Amino acid sequence: MQVTSGVRLGPYEVIDRLGAGGMGEVWRARDTRLERGVALKVLPPGFAGNEQLRLRLEREARSISQLSHPNICALFDVGRHDGVDYLVMELLDGETLAERLRRGPLPIGDVLRIGAQIADALSAAHGKGLVHRDLKPANIMLSKSGAKLLDFGLAREWVPTSTGDGGEDASTSIELTHKKALTGEGMIVGTYQYMAPEQLEGVPADARTDLFAFGAVLYEMATGKRAFDGKTRTSVIAAIIDRDPPPISASQPLTPPALEHVVRRCLAKNPEERWQSARDVGAEIRWIAGSSSEAQPMARRRRNLLPIAVLLIVAAVAAAAARYFRRDPVLPRITSSILAPAGQSFAFDNGSMVLSPDGTKLVYVGRAGKEAPRICIRDMGTGEIRWLAGTEDAVFPFWSPDGSRVGFFASSKLKTMAIAGGPAEVLAEAPRPMSGTWGADGTILFVANRNLMRIPSSGAGEARIVRKDTGGFWPNHPFVLPDGKRFLYRRANAISSDARSGLYLASLDSDEERRLLRSDSNAVYVPGWILHWDKGRLRAVGFDISKGQLTGESFTVAADVQFNPGNGAAHFSVSQNGRLVYRGGTTIFNSRLTWLGRDGKELGVVGAADNYYGPRLSPDGRWAVVDISDAENNGDLWLLGIERPLKTRVSSHPADESAAIWSRDGKELYYFRANDAGGTSIYRRSVSGETAEELVLASESPNFPMDISPDGTLLIYERQRPRRNLFIVALPKGQPRPLFATNAQTFNGNVSPDGRQVLYVSDESGENEVYVRPLSSASADKWQVSIGGGSQPRWRRDGREIFYVRGDGMFMSVPVAPGETFAPQIPQPLFSVVIKWNPSIAYDVAPDGKRFLFNVVVEEASATSITFVQNWLSNRTPSS
Repeated sequence: MQVTSGVRLGPYEVIDRLGAGGMGEVWRARDTRLERGVALKVLPPGFAGNEQLRLRLEREARSISQLSHPNICALFDVGRHDGVDYLVMELLDGETLAERLRRGPLPIGDVLRIGAQIADALSAAHGKGLVHRDLKPANIMLSKSGAKLLDFGLAREWVPTSTGDGGEDASTSIELTHKKALTGEGMIVGTYQYMAPEQLEGVPADARTDLFAFGAVLYEMATGKRAFDGKTRTSVIAAIIDRDPPPISASQPLTPPALEHVVRRCLAKNPEERWQSARDVGAEIRWIAGSSSEAQPMARRRRNLLPIAVLLIVAAVAAAAARYFRRDPVLPRITSSILAPAGQSFAFDNGSMVLSPDGTKLVYVGRAGKEAPRICIRDMGTGEIRWLAGTEDAVFPFWSPDGSRVGFFASSKLKTMAIAGGPAEVLAEAPRPMSGTWGADGTILFVANRNLMRIPSSGAGEARIVRKDTGGFWPNHPFVLPDGKRFLYRRANAISSDARSGLYLASLDSDEERRLLRSDSNAVYVPGWILHWDKGRLRAVGFDISKGQLTGESFTVAADVQFNPGNGAAHFSVSQNGRLVYRGGTTIFNSRLTWLGRDGKELGVVGAADNYYGPRLSPDGRWAVVDISDAENNGDLWLLGIERPLKTRVSSHPADESAAIWSRDGKELYYFRANDAGGTSIYRRSVSGETAEELVLASESPNFPMDISPDGTLLIYERQRPRRNLFIVALPKGQPRPLFATNAQTFNGNVSPDGRQVLYVSDESGENEVYVRPLSSASADKWQVSIGGGSQPRWRRDGREIFYVRGDGMFMSVPVAPGETFAPQIPQPLFSVVIKWNPSIAYDVAPDGKRFLFNVVVEEASATSITFVQNWLSNRTPSS
């Protein structure tokens, strides 16, 4: 019999379907005898003859019939009609917790209220000797009368050691033997994301198994995210067995610590370390709810009972005592969230947010809908937001010392603007800008073209280099100390870490400098401390500014702070008076391989978003080779199919491997691998895997393979140390030599399709420009291709067009006239693009020259909140 609207099952008239799952369908029906609405649960169509499902339905009926509790959906009747088995249950008006969670996390008050009700339902079930075994948001109904626990189809009997008052001790539970088994030996039943480790291992479930699932449900209610998740079933199981979820406070800073403790104990891997009864968990949750809701009103009532005179006396005594003991008051640490207004977001890919020196204002780059990103000023007291006109496409904002102006970068220029409004003042050219800092004496330090520059904020004079890019170890993220002369900056290797990478203390008056500590990120000084990012945590380390030395004291300020390995920027800022803002979350900086037409319109994507470096298209255009890196920026090589969605791993070495290029016949790949000396060696391997990997060039310097000559006899590569220069080596193993004799830095080499010329970038003019030279070193001919700066040049496959990226992100085209003599025409802008800058060129040209595969930065739609901490130094716990 088919169950449809209008059908009668015994005395029950079916009205419409409410929902369906793997275990059955639920229909709204009318009890014709009692004239009331009920819910009918029946087996799905085609499964009426399934003996296992029929037995599970019967078991659910037996289980629920033993339970009578306001937070468990009541069973009214069971029946069988024309071969259809059904349960008659309480009709609930509401939505499931799973449906509610699709709209985001619940307020903490609702988490505590609903959590206590679910705990009561579990306590009642456990007291009757039943383990639910499938607790999840989809099996919890939120009705007007409270939360209701549903679906006992996988429930299993067990024997608690005591049930005197409805509680239970699960530690000695045993499994009962059924007359007919419903699952095979060791079979896993339930929903993987909410299963306890022992449940995944096939160990018989007891009450503590439900408490693990209960902890996962509480976590999801509070955060809106599953405690354990993954792309595959295997990754979910691995997360449950081996990993703990991030703290709830990482995404919900106002979470009571006691609730965090309850959830953590529920999610303990070992059942013996969990709560041992649902009753105790419910009592703990009610205590948290009571403490949270009653503390403020009780304090208010007590204050109202005190005479004003007594309050004045107490205040006077306290003030006198404070003066006598010369102690500063210890202010509580207060954590809250700052939300972007509806329809707006924080544009973290355009630089982090920065607090004003006095902590009263926050400057950041924001987006409103699809408009261009602009600078926003937020008043931290009132929450008022103002957009600064004339700051479209701005990046990396920073404050003046008095908080009256902001500096920023736009259109490859360093600019400043008053926060009150008005025109922007251009101070200097700044191609490929990174970050800036404004000293007390008016000096601005900023990074452009991988060099650290200085210029007076008055705009008088030219920008001068303070620290240069030295062979791939380039300066970034400067921070001027209060004396206006000394500064902190991060020096980073473009490929791997070695003894020279880290945070440095330097001076504008000399070339002397000292490495303070190993650090992968920007750093900020506040009185007595330096804050920096370290493996996901924001750390504070003591700093004696008079001696310029670390003191040894350190502690964790915040966990799970987001970091962008692409530019070394951790998303945090701190004022000089104890205020901190940061963005929590993972550190993977995603990008997407995106096809763009000559008009800049998106034509499609290759693969899913990931942490890509590259790409490089195969000669036949059927494959792209990329580096996919982990959170520590260690990469492996992969092949991605262009015509079909295929993904094949090429390498899996523990060291970082990247910058792969193809041989001209498409049969081999050349790439670098990081080595223990802090450099990278170049290897080659066959794409098919038929021949073994072969070392081409061993080196203690970072080296990037750039191109192979059409005849396969020459390899052009970029050497990063002692400065960036293009080298050439004869294959299979020749003696390396400079491609050109020059005192300038050269990089990004690309051989023309006919093998006669080579494209490259040089800073010989003081700015990075694209040039062409004959590949033969005997010729001194040279042509400048770009105008106004450029890098990442590529030939079209027929040699009749050159492409490059201008410093402001504009993608440029240069037609090349046919003939014996190289004749470039005037560069033409095609479109603007936000690419992921990396050692290898971040795009490639399709064989037909009509499409371009770009490694495009992924804009994160979730960038709508940041964490705000007041008095971050309070209650610190020193640690190493």
